[in-house]
Amino acid sequence: MKKILVTIACVFLTSCASAPTERDTTVYDAQNNYRTLQQALDRLPNKKNSCSSSTFELAESTADLLEARMMRNYNATRDPRYSNTQKRDIREKLDIITPLAARARLDLADKALALGCKSEAKKHYSSILEVFVGLGYTAYRDRAKMGLADLR
Repeated sequence: MKKILVTIACVFLTSCASAPTERDTTVYDAQNNYRTLQQALDRLPNKKNSCSSSTFELAESTADLLEARMMRNYNATRDPRYSNTQKRDIREKLDIITPLAARARLDLADKALALGCKSEAKKHYSSILEVFVGLGYTAYRDRAKMGLADLR
């Protein structure tokens, strides 16, 4: 009888060790993307106009990937096919992914400014103003506005 109750409880709770589970790596992948971007920016030589190098392009594509990951999750919170529980889980991921995406774009813009690539810096600072709207992103927008002011 005890064995049957344990089996029923295991099936009911779906927490058996043998139960198939998929590991969601969204946050882990985003954190790895951010590390990749930081490593690429660290490898860039401090020479003027080195924004056309493959290393800078890698950093740009990584920032784009982080932003796309953020937007995909944001759009999923508005998708009626997801339950409220799933949407809550997605919002929790967004709480981690969104600051990473914003910092990545700001770091990229700051590095472009430091390298003297004003058009690249302006593009990335402007992107922050367009993408990160809302009260929660005021600090990112303020930093982007300061970066744009430094371009003048």
